This record gives sequence, structure tokens and C-alpha cells, in this order.
Amino acid sequence: MTRKRGKLSKGEMDYIRQNCFDLSLDEIADNIERTVETVKKFIDKENLKARNMTDDEHLLVHLRGRYYYHELKKQFSDGEIIFFEHQWIDYFKQFKKNSWTIEWDCEVDFAPEFLYRLTERTKG
Repeated sequence: MTRKRGKLSKGEMDYIRQNCFDLSLDEIADNIERTVETVKKFIDKENLKARNMTDDEHLLVHLRGRYYYHELKKQFSDGEIIFFEHQWIDYFKQFKKNSWTIEWDCEVDFAPEFLYRLTERTKG
């Protein structure tokens, strides 16, 4: 079967958004006559699968995407990696972002301007 090429139409994008949690990539691709890669690329771009994740799962995906994570996996055992992931998530959850600053659970808050100036001093 020949697959369509080019940009996704608005209707195709809406179809993917409505069905990405219920249908497989293959089913979606077949129904709109597109390749699986095209559908997957759109879902990744729109971050659609992340909407059903818990906060911890979202943080874990973020951690595993960091440049240093793969180096850690080489150096740590599986048990140490699991421990590290749990510790990292617990540590990261201590921070909250409000409209103008970053907050810690201990109520120590730094304005972004202060943090920016601090990094500029250490660079120079």
C-alpha cells in the first residue's frame, strides 16, 4: 500500500491526538495511510505520551535523557542506578517553580535575576 507523503493535515493531527492513547502506532499509521515513523515523530514532537505519566515517571524520563545518564549506567550496577534514580527524583521534587522564582521546601527562595548574576560571576 502506498503511504501519503508531506506534511500531516489538520485532520490527521487531530486523529493522532485523539487516538494516540488507545491505538498502537501501527494502527494509527494504517488508518491515516502514513508511516509509523511519521506518526511517532508527531507524537514525540507534541509530547502526547507524556501526558499520561505520573510526575515521577516524567522526572525519570527527563533524567534518562540527560547527557550524563549513559555514563552513569556504565559506572554503576543496576541496583545503584535504581537507588540513584529514586534519590534524584526525591531531590528534584524539593523544588517548585512559582511565577517569578524557584522555591525549596525549606522556603528559601532565589529570584531568577540573582541566580543569573551568580552564574555570570562564576563564568567571568
